[in-house]
Amino acid sequence: MVRRRFSIILLLIVFTDAFFISFPSGTYSQVTIGIKEGSGIPGSAHHPVGVTLENINNRVKGVKADVCDVGNYLACTGCEVTYRVSGFSCSINELENGCVRVLLFSTQGFLIEKGSGPIVTLYYDVLEEAPSTACVNLAPDNIKISDEFGYSLTALLDTGNFCFLIRGDVYPRESPPDNPICGDGVVGMYDVVEEINLVMGIVDPSDCQTVRADVPNGIPPYCDPPNGEITIFDALVIIDKTLGKANCCEY
Repeated sequence: MVRRRFSIILLLIVFTDAFFISFPSGTYSQVTIGIKEGSGIPGSAHHPVGVTLENINNRVKGVKADVCDVGNYLACTGCEVTYRVSGFSCSINELENGCVRVLLFSTQGFLIEKGSGPIVTLYYDVLEEAPSTACVNLAPDNIKISDEFGYSLTALLDTGNFCFLIRGDVYPRESPPDNPICGDGVVGMYDVVEEINLVMGIVDPSDCQTVRADVPNGIPPYCDPPNGEITIFDALVIIDKTLGKANCCEY
């Protein structure tokens, strides 16, 4: 009788261990897909926006995601895979609701190894009617992610932004009503000189410059939000951006 009870207990222990191995916890089956930041002035083209995947516990076989821009001011024109997913193909389809459907797959059976980082770069054109001083959300939706065995993984979502202004792009000045948009789509030495003139009070900022010249201060990722003033700290950030250094203009 004792032996029988011992055998039953042993079987229960083995069965329980096998259960947890075969059926991973909810946390184990979670992945996170995120959209990074992007920017571009109305009427401009080919602006990159990164898509990231954090799959610490699972290898991934395929990804389908809709990336939606609020207001439908963007047109996705291209998709490029990153080093993490070499051997994968990326396809896009612009939907009528303002979203772009992204499909990531491998025809050779490759897997996305466990880890985190960028998997796809999307390229966007900005429509002419986009608001020149605003940002919109880029939100992932309708996500389907498969693990290596073909089972669905739970996806957590990390929303990004696309801004139709470029912080620090303050030259040339706007001259309403013929040219209501200041800047030329890039930040360079002319912008630095114009910013210094604004800081010194040599020229008064236009409405567009008031928004673009007041940039987040600090060094990424420690960027303070714009404070409503155009100061030497803003000029220093713009100088860093011109020199290609880490800066807070796009934060």
